Amino acid sequence: MSFTSFNSVFLVLMLD
Repeated sequence: MSFTSFNSVFLVLMLD
């Protein structure tokens, strides 16, 4: 599992 990917998605969701 890539934690980086999850972080990216989470950041995008928060920003959006």
